[in-house]
Amino acid sequence: MYLKHNSKIFIIILIAVIINIFISNYNISKYDNYRTLSNGQKVNSLIFSDIYSIWSKSDDFVKKIREKEGFVNSLPIYDRSFLPSILVGLYYLAINEDISVEENSDNIKIFKKDNYKIGFLIIQILFFYFSLFYFSQKLKKYINEKNLFLIVFFLSFEPTLIQWHSSFWSESIFLSLNLILMAKVIEFKKGFFQNLTIGIILGFIFAQRAASVFLFIPLIIFFIFVYKKNFKPIIYLLTGYLSIILLIGNLHYIKKGVFFILPYHSNQYSNYHYMYDDIFSKATQISKDQSYNIKIKKEKEWRKNNLIQDNEFKDKFKIINYRNNEFLKLVIKYPFTSFKYLVYKSCQASILDPIYVQKFFSLDKSIKDYYKDLNKDLKIRIIYSSIIYLLCLLGFLNLLYKIFFMKKINNYYYFLILNILIILYYMIFTGGYGVSRYFAPLLINYVFFLNMGLEFFNKKKL
Repeated sequence: MYLKHNSKIFIIILIAVIINIFISNYNISKYDNYRTLSNGQKVNSLIFSDIYSIWSKSDDFVKKIREKEGFVNSLPIYDRSFLPSILVGLYYLAINEDISVEENSDNIKIFKKDNYKIGFLIIQILFFYFSLFYFSQKLKKYINEKNLFLIVFFLSFEPTLIQWHSSFWSESIFLSLNLILMAKVIEFKKGFFQNLTIGIILGFIFAQRAASVFLFIPLIIFFIFVYKKNFKPIIYLLTGYLSIILLIGNLHYIKKGVFFILPYHSNQYSNYHYMYDDIFSKATQISKDQSYNIKIKKEKEWRKNNLIQDNEFKDKFKIINYRNNEFLKLVIKYPFTSFKYLVYKSCQASILDPIYVQKFFSLDKSIKDYYKDLNKDLKIRIIYSSIIYLLCLLGFLNLLYKIFFMKKINNYYYFLILNILIILYYMIFTGGYGVSRYFAPLLINYVFFLNMGLEFFNKKKL
């Protein structure tokens, strides 16, 4: 029975791997070329927007290694991305290929074609499905064969998830790391190496995506529920996490003379940049343009009074602190408006987009209101998302019923509560941007409630 059950999981994963490799090969064959945007800029359809920044830093990393500058000195600064740039760079070092061929007159890198990009995608595909199989082996202790099969099937083929495996966005490896994290957490072991490993994985998750910097908080709450007054697992976890965080901070100190953890570019253009104008204009009943002008005028006065220089690296952190404090003051002054804005944008981000990557390949960000092209299929996406979330809601209510009315609480239910905390965490920290790509990885956390919803529905049907 064990071998038969595992063979079903293996076959599902094998089919998924083959499909994803096929899609990856198709994407590279069709889109690994340059096209001209409406503003005249030429971009590689696979590698532009945020991905350009990742690959540009990978190229710098590879060139510095080859010029014998040393590994540490060659590592990138965590300004926008960190681990994604290192991984791409290490891949091209391993196969001894170049990433770029030249720079144009605007110092924009021209990326090389036919340099085995497919290999990197195959590696991240295999990494994801290995992580999924590993997680399934840990999960099967707590759920029956049918439910496990449904979860693995969903995570193997759900289009919103699998599209990332065939692109160079950072989501695929982020998903894989989160599956490994869940696999280690669900073992419910108190030992030193177990929880040190969980902390190290958390560190890698942060290195892959900066929004995960405080993800240890839901884990600590979960540990308190599960391990009660035993705080050793929490200490072990934090030790592992801090070992990665402090290494990144120390790298920055070596290279820039400033110890910092969070990426300074992302911090400069975060909540203050994307959310302040909307919240302030709604709270004070003025136009968004007026809100922006008031904000900029105030910041210019602050810069003048504090002798801020944009080209001075240490001043970047003064700007970050100023902007973060201004945004925090705004939220404290208008909490209800801020909360409404967060809920609205979180709902917007929760609308799944199963073909975002395909739309991205032909996206032209130089066109005004370019995002409208991304939302032509909005109605269909809302219907699809609603079905998923309604089943998840049913599963969530099923969980509440079992906990509060049937008085059933075990480690697996604590694990489900952890997933709720993780969903809430990302809603608070990334929901305000209203970007569906930021919420796509949460399908890993939603899938357990989707499964419980289907289970509840099937019982009622019977």
